[in-house]
Amino acid sequence: MSHFAVAADLIRRGYVSPAAYRNWTGRIIVLKADNDLNQSPKDFPRYEKLFGRPVEIIDMGNMGHIAPILYPDKCAELYEQALI
Repeated sequence: MSHFAVAADLIRRGYVSPAAYRNWTGRIIVLKADNDLNQSPKDFPRYEKLFGRPVEIIDMGNMGHIAPILYPDKCAELYEQALI
């Protein structure tokens, strides 16, 4: 299941209203990993449609889900990009 499918499921189940996404004025950041089989190239245009505007993509390369453990310095640098 893609990460986008999870976000869409939160809307379908009523946990999050689509209006909440439309009213969000902050940055929209998606972390992308080359080796994440749960992500699809189709997800990124879907995020843009969901939010009604472009999303920023931070490429995590091949660091994977345990990036903070294996690559703490690089991971912290990328997280900092998302937070600034």
